[in-house]
Amino acid sequence: MKKLLILSALLLSASALSTSAFAADLRCTVGGDSQIGYCDTMIWGKRSAPASFKVENTSKPVSQYLWQSPSVCKSKTTASCAFTAYSFVEYTGSVLVLYTDGTYESLNATLRFEDGR
Repeated sequence: MKKLLILSALLLSASALSTSAFAADLRCTVGGDSQIGYCDTMIWGKRSAPASFKVENTSKPVSQYLWQSPSVCKSKTTASCAFTAYSFVEYTGSVLVLYTDGTYESLNATLRFEDGR
């Protein structure tokens, strides 16, 4: 219940913030391609490939990671989430990073790949 109240308060106060003063990144990786924010690559002949989203470059100690998407990541509380991606499907990674000092930031990234069909 306490976590729900804290998360609700954080989400309500998010509308008051117009820019973020933090510098964390969400890296996406699919196949051999790894970028910050957006991955789009060609993996010839593969209909599935290993993929992941990973929080990097946090500027202060992290209390918790709350993954909101993709759905396979929602139960995770770690800085990264690995899964199997399928060709021609776009995956959005979204995570709320809660810092030990009570501040937070929301990170997003997108990944997809094509198989050459």
